[in-house]
Amino acid sequence: MFPYVEFSLRGVDPVGLYDVIFDIIPASSKSFKFLNNKWIPIGRKEEEFKNYPFKHPDSPRIGSDWMTRKISFEKVKLSNKPGTKAGIFTLHTLQKYLVRISIVKHERDDELSVVEFPIRATTFIAVTAYNNREVTKLKINSNPYSKGFRFPMKRCPLDLSSNKEKHKTDPTPTTEDVVAVDKSTQTEITMADIRSWSLEDSSEDPVTETKEIEKEKNLASQTNERERGKREERLMEYNARIEMWKRDRDTSRSDNPEAMKK
Repeated sequence: MFPYVEFSLRGVDPVGLYDVIFDIIPASSKSFKFLNNKWIPIGRKEEEFKNYPFKHPDSPRIGSDWMTRKISFEKVKLSNKPGTKAGIFTLHTLQKYLVRISIVKHERDDELSVVEFPIRATTFIAVTAYNNREVTKLKINSNPYSKGFRFPMKRCPLDLSSNKEKHKTDPTPTTEDVVAVDKSTQTEITMADIRSWSLEDSSEDPVTETKEIEKEKNLASQTNERERGKREERLMEYNARIEMWKRDRDTSRSDNPEAMKK
């Protein structure tokens, strides 16, 4: 999963024992379509796959340990194939989801108390290919797995006048350099950026959904009417030609009685 979820924890009992659990839950009851450079709801979503919450590998830890470090779920993966392993969440494409973090405290007598935090800023629509060019650009610049797109090879001109001096080129970035660039890029994403990527839900603008669907229906209906009209015109022209041929044949026979006898 990229960008992965990473956060800091505050306000827990320093000596209490806690688990930190990651989960992905539906954020809408609709399926979506990317139309006119925006997401619009198009119908009811499919039934969700069975996924299991993912416990952070360092759980359980006391509260003071959790509060002195960054809590990262960079190992979480997404898939559209059912029956995957722990830590891999199976999602439907074109459906909206968000991340939920649960803080589980181990109480006395083996009791547990749970506090859940749905993180609205993580809302996303699962896709197999990016539909927004800005998101594609952001992914290429931030994702360590796309370094081949981020560092294109440069061709240096050959200087044949002298073989003594060698051209100086920038050194090829190492894995450490790429990771360092990625880390710095991640920190540049602000909440204002996330809000600008907010997705339209049916509860927010149902009129837009209705207008878009009616527009597509009207366009299809107009196209069908034009095709039907053309077919009818061709048929009428064909029938008119047949009638003219019959009249010409009858006229020719009446003018030549001997031809009719033959």
